[in-house]
Amino acid sequence: MKGRGSDIEGIVTRSFLEGYSFLLEEEIAMTKTFDIPFSGDTASILQRAKNAAKESGATLTGDTNSGNFSGKGIEGHYEVSDNTVHVTITKKPIVVLDSVIESQLRKFFGG
Repeated sequence: MKGRGSDIEGIVTRSFLEGYSFLLEEEIAMTKTFDIPFSGDTASILQRAKNAAKESGATLTGDTNSGNFSGKGIEGHYEVSDNTVHVTITKKPIVVLDSVIESQLRKFFGG
């Protein structure tokens, strides 16, 4: 019986998510802005971010001044000034936390 609780918890979680999977497809328009400071060459940071986005199934387009990103129901844009990437999320699935998106974008830009 050891570990049985986690099996039941997994089944309940899967059942819950399957029952509410429509929420993953439902998007909300919103605006969330945050800054990611960085050091180093802007072009290198951007290339690393583009590669990380691609590996995650997302798209990041733009140049060393500004651009857009999208993937998995998330959309937004960025602007770069003074070793800071200013990020704005404009659309996201209703069940995805802002903090999760911010964390992933910080990884993309190396912040």
